[in-house]
Amino acid sequence: MLIHRNALILEQREKMRGGEGTAKVTHFAPYETLRKGIKLFAEITLPPGASVGRHKHETDIEYVTVVSGSGTLKENGKEYPLKVGDSNIAGNGSEHEIINSGARNLVVHSLVME
Repeated sequence: MLIHRNALILEQREKMRGGEGTAKVTHFAPYETLRKGIKLFAEITLPPGASVGRHKHETDIEYVTVVSGSGTLKENGKEYPLKVGDSNIAGNGSEHEIINSGARNLVVHSLVME
């Protein structure tokens, strides 16, 4: 199944997971095509100053990869710079937050699954 970019579902999320600003979420596939257990498969765009708020992954796992821009990752009380190509894996009760502390949009690809 081919899905062209202009056919992807786009969603604006205000204060995503309690964060700041508006996140643009572009879903890579319609929900009904996702395999059981996949909760999110998307590109998330954060404008400067926006963030995905601190949240915990108790029963699921999230894989995040930075596609463009730069920012800050806060994970389990520590802070790390994020740049293109960096990845974060959050699961087993870990807590994380992604902040666009850069001057341009921060774009990440995210997969959340049970």
